[in-house]
Amino acid sequence: MALNEKDSNYIEQFELREQTRAAIAGKYEVLKIITCLPGPQYKTFPSYSGMTPEAQAQANRCNQQNSLRISSYWSRGRWFPATGRTYETLGGMIWSKEPEQEIQAKLEYLEDNADGTGCGLREVAQKTTAAVIADARYGILVDMPAAPTDDNDNRIQLTRAQNESGEFLPKWIQYNADNIIYFRSSGNSCAIDEIRLLEVKSVQNEKDPMKWEDKAFTRRLIIVNGVYHNQLWNDKDEMLSDVIPVANGSTLNEIPFQFFGADDNSPEYSKLPLYDLANSNLGHFVLDCDNLSLIHI
Repeated sequence: MALNEKDSNYIEQFELREQTRAAIAGKYEVLKIITCLPGPQYKTFPSYSGMTPEAQAQANRCNQQNSLRISSYWSRGRWFPATGRTYETLGGMIWSKEPEQEIQAKLEYLEDNADGTGCGLREVAQKTTAAVIADARYGILVDMPAAPTDDNDNRIQLTRAQNESGEFLPKWIQYNADNIIYFRSSGNSCAIDEIRLLEVKSVQNEKDPMKWEDKAFTRRLIIVNGVYHNQLWNDKDEMLSDVIPVANGSTLNEIPFQFFGADDNSPEYSKLPLYDLANSNLGHFVLDCDNLSLIHI
């Protein structure tokens, strides 16, 4: 099994999330997933050897006409935004009251910059809440850049300016449900032994430095002999780096990754809160397309 391969549970949950997110976004996104909906099934006339030019032209005309019929069928349908409004309402209810927080002085920097991109603690909490409502799954990895080293690979004491800049402070790295592709626990224990995360990065083209392309990498968080390793692998299952994080002079014996779910904050998949509503919403859209198509005929 390749490191970036998805199992059957992931694929099943991905399809459910895809339908739910489309229903939340509205008709524009729903039209991108119509292959999973029971739409009209007009016959497609193929080409075959020995076909006369007249028969080929007639087949092309029929295919073009049927393609137009299918396009018109979906465009006539009216989308009722029940799922999107419910999603917005649930989020609004949660954030209608400002949350309270108690935080240690040395962690107060999280209030203004929790993820290293300028999003504070409240913004990250809002993103997490919205993702759990829509996808029932979210994850945050606590990580920090490696401290600078000298020529002998010895860590250099950080300057006051470096400490105050926050460059080397722990950050919250966020992963949505689609990017959490695998987890493994040790038997009946709640401890997680391995988590695989999909990361897409923009990489400079080796042949043409003016071009950049997106490449997929797998972030593998794994416990090896009781010690936490943070590894990066490419799409050919070649390990690019293997870092053993150290905190307060000691290695970690657990993976600093937190799952968030709709049922509980465990790595197990939660039931999507809005899927049943989204499925009904999509069904009514198809019914409306049927009605308006028949009326037009």
